[in-house]
Amino acid sequence: MVNAVNKGLKVEILPDKNMTQVLNQNIGNARFIWNNMLSRYNYLYNLFSFHGCPLNPNIKNLNAILKMLKQENSFLREGESTSQQQV
Repeated sequence: MVNAVNKGLKVEILPDKNMTQVLNQNIGNARFIWNNMLSRYNYLYNLFSFHGCPLNPNIKNLNAILKMLKQENSFLREGESTSQQQV
């Protein structure tokens, strides 16, 4: 019989004022992207389903929506792009 031992590490991060602003910007961008992509994808899913063509989520469709969001909202260009893609 194998006994598993879970260990943890508690870390406290103390960002300065500038880093706090950057973190808040990236968190806000992620929330904005998630909500907008979900809304747009639901709209497209319902539209395609109404016409009998199911829409399957894939990275190509989601990246296209992200690209449109970045063109429409200039503040998204200020944030970290890799974190936005992970949303």
